[in-house]
Amino acid sequence: MRADIDEAVAARLRSCLNDLASAGHTRVVVDLQGAAVCDITGCDALLQVARRLRACGRQLHIAGAQPDIGRLLRSLGAVGAFAFHLTVDEAVLAVGASDPIG
Repeated sequence: MRADIDEAVAARLRSCLNDLASAGHTRVVVDLQGAAVCDITGCDALLQVARRLRACGRQLHIAGAQPDIGRLLRSLGAVGAFAFHLTVDEAVLAVGASDPIG
């Protein structure tokens, strides 16, 4: 993401991630390095998609989230819903993908 995640961005993010989930992608990495802020609608979008992926035995990987964003996601009961990584490269290595999606 190259923008803060507010209500307008969250809707597009949810749609994009749902499309990936519907297409059966098993490796989904969201790069949040460029997002300084993620409001509750953004967190909800990420959490909904993470739950959808988890129901299919998959996981949403979050890379580069600012500490405040990570704390907010965790405070919403999202522990275990996401795999958090410091960088996109770390996330890509974790999922074994040759190129990140997201």
